[in-house]
Amino acid sequence: MIYLHGLFPPKGDGGFYLDLEASNRVQLTELAQRLKIRIAIPLAKTIHNGFRDWRAGKSVEGTFATIEKQAKSICGSLESSRAILGFSEGGYFTRDIAFTCRALTKNNYFVMIMSGAKPKIPDEDLVGCTNLVVAGGDQDGATNRDLAEQMQRRYPNLEIETFPGGHILPPAELLEKYLILRNWFF
Repeated sequence: MIYLHGLFPPKGDGGFYLDLEASNRVQLTELAQRLKIRIAIPLAKTIHNGFRDWRAGKSVEGTFATIEKQAKSICGSLESSRAILGFSEGGYFTRDIAFTCRALTKNNYFVMIMSGAKPKIPDEDLVGCTNLVVAGGDQDGATNRDLAEQMQRRYPNLEIETFPGGHILPPAELLEKYLILRNWFF
């Protein structure tokens, strides 16, 4: 699995953002150990407004190619069955990747989970694209179920999940549901 982080500064005091990402790393480490999977955590190279930012700089396809290169370097290889989990700014970029279908279909991603990012209605119908899960905490300002349902009309392979909490990663049980129980990952 590839995890796309949220915003955080390239160095120095990141306060809330660094604490949030540190907490996410703990949760992801536990998930990887429990499911016996590798999780690549590439690093956004572009700095925009003082933060590492996936969406600033190159095209979606160009940034995605860099992400895959980093992920292969971190994990040694990427299996044929893969998943992407994007959180916050990484969730927005995950949505951008999903909307480009071409970058996904040829690379065989079976599920993408965008969390902590506001849904958006695609410009065109995206039938046959990778399974996309829009997940968000019920106390997170980015969670918008009505907009997610509108998005689902143009992106039929989309599922909507709301969980208790704020701007945090989905609970492990929800991630496991899509990584294991749905047989999209293995």
